[in-house]
Amino acid sequence: MKQEVKINPEHMPNFTTFPLTDTIDVEPDSKVTIPSEDAVDDVKDWVDFKEM
Repeated sequence: MKQEVKINPEHMPNFTTFPLTDTIDVEPDSKVTIPSEDAVDDVKDWVDFKEM
């Protein structure tokens, strides 16, 4: 039997700056989103900043 997982809305991630929100295409077979080059650059800059 599968248990229902309850998620606290306060702990839900906010995807407004995540590249998932800025997609340029979706792969038809796998339904995987493809982010834009700008979104990938922004995320890379953010990760690099967090590693400092």
